[in-house]
Amino acid sequence: MSSIIWLTDNYPPEKGGLAVSCQRIVQNLRKQGVRIHVVHFTNEHPPFEIIEEEGGTYMACEITEDEPHTLNLGWITLKNRIEKESFSHLVAFGGRLPMLAGPVYADWLDVPLITMVRGLEFDQSVFSPSLRMTLRHAFRRSITICAVSKEKVYKIDKMYKGVTVNYTPNGINLSEWQLTAEEKAFGERFREKNEGKRVIGIFGELRARKGIPFFLKALSESPYCREVKLLLVGDLPEVYEQRLGKYRMDYETHEFVPQESLKAYYAACDVIAIPSFYDGMPNILLEAGALGIPVMGSKVDGIEDIVEDGRSGYLFCPASLQDCQKAIQTLMEDTSEGVQEKGRVLQEKIAAEYNDEKETECYLNIFG
Repeated sequence: MSSIIWLTDNYPPEKGGLAVSCQRIVQNLRKQGVRIHVVHFTNEHPPFEIIEEEGGTYMACEITEDEPHTLNLGWITLKNRIEKESFSHLVAFGGRLPMLAGPVYADWLDVPLITMVRGLEFDQSVFSPSLRMTLRHAFRRSITICAVSKEKVYKIDKMYKGVTVNYTPNGINLSEWQLTAEEKAFGERFREKNEGKRVIGIFGELRARKGIPFFLKALSESPYCREVKLLLVGDLPEVYEQRLGKYRMDYETHEFVPQESLKAYYAACDVIAIPSFYDGMPNILLEAGALGIPVMGSKVDGIEDIVEDGRSGYLFCPASLQDCQKAIQTLMEDTSEGVQEKGRVLQEKIAAEYNDEKETECYLNIFG
């Protein structure tokens, strides 16, 4: 059975979708008998300490201001394991530090490298001369590149001829995404309080690349602006909140909510908006769909892979105010039954094609 060194800079206690995905994949592979030794570039844990876990170990590597020093410390961290166990693969799970370290560590360990592309690290790196070289080095050294969207697979294949690229979409455990009576009641109370308005939820990292300012502008200039209640859950920059006040929209904000508390806020929404300019495969999309909530999103990456316009959500061309406003109009003119039916269709698709069992099976096939 495989024994893997897993390099990441996104793993709990870090927040966000990447950390959630990384932990989910690692835990599910461990349950299938794969030994995984996580090397986490972080300052949230004491460095160099090896923590024994079921199915492997966890080691934190201190991040310093000097990247080469950080990666040398990472190698020192790894050496604590080298003499005790042999490894079948090394994984670089997205992020700049794992991609910088991956090819070098793999050479020194004399093991195959697998690079996992999640989204942002590719989208930004291809347009940066220095970061693009990091990508090239990692991709050329990798026996396989794993990408979470079909668009990423296409772009990597076009740019790096001869590399092997696999479509490895995210998955979700639907048994963990069932609403309790209390969560349903929370959602019902929220909608009753905002009776007559469609509740549009925006969750997660509320940043420019996620299209938040664009979506706020599109909604503010829509004739349906006053008929919408915005529920924003996540880290909202102050400048965006100032815009909300300027636009005089009805909105409510909540700072970053722990993963285990998100379901109640999802339950308050009629639809979840994901207006990203570029992305990977957002966990928010899978979480909303698992709960039967349709998505209004841009036609990019994993969003377009899953959501079917008019059947399981409302899609629009990225960065097109006119197209986004058309999607808003379609939502607002839809019946409550029509909105709920789109959520049901999305839920069925995710249950059949994007569950975490399929995700795990996909990676098991890659590791052999």
